Amino acid sequence: MLCIFRSGDKLVLVILCVVGYYFLVLRNPLPSDEEMIRTFQEHRSDIEELVRRYQIVSPDPKIDHSTAWYKDPDTRKLMKQVGLDSISHSAYSPWLPNPYSIETSKSITKGIQNGKSTLLFIKYGSLIVKLLPRQGYRSYNLRYFHIWKDFYFIPEVPRIENGELLFPVKDNGEYTGSKRVLSSLNEFPDNWKAYECVYKQIEPHWFLSMCNGH
Repeated sequence: MLCIFRSGDKLVLVILCVVGYYFLVLRNPLPSDEEMIRTFQEHRSDIEELVRRYQIVSPDPKIDHSTAWYKDPDTRKLMKQVGLDSISHSAYSPWLPNPYSIETSKSITKGIQNGKSTLLFIKYGSLIVKLLPRQGYRSYNLRYFHIWKDFYFIPEVPRIENGELLFPVKDNGEYTGSKRVLSSLNEFPDNWKAYECVYKQIEPHWFLSMCNGH
């Protein structure tokens, strides 16, 4: 931040510039991990019930699952009660049982080839559980522009090695991807790449995720 001192007390101006730089560039304005974990614990049964409902796939292929799953009035009421904005599946490989097995990967490949990709991702995909923006889980920062925190659910207990969340393997045995797992998301991570999401495990199947949109 550039400060131009023309008159007055320069020391005060320096202090104001430092404080402004901290709040606008360095400070993480998102809710703390502890606050999010409390929210999760208070509403865990309802959140997991909503996840269960999301994973139910309609037998009618003409139905758009992304909007149909929450049309039930009771589901919408429950989402409002918890303070959820949406649930959606990520684009990473589905988490079938034994996700690090080549045989499992081949069964996923076969399912996709047979036109069952939608079913696989809805029922077995990792899920992004978004809280309502008005609660502060979306914010802006001069350094990273748009930043946000979500809950992240994985149907199977994932493998974490050397600070990396390892995604299911491909047919050749290589991992389909990996993400950084940190001990805290209260501060911005070192070397945070543009559009990168970082994670903190809070339960075997549950994580906090923090992403930047810059």
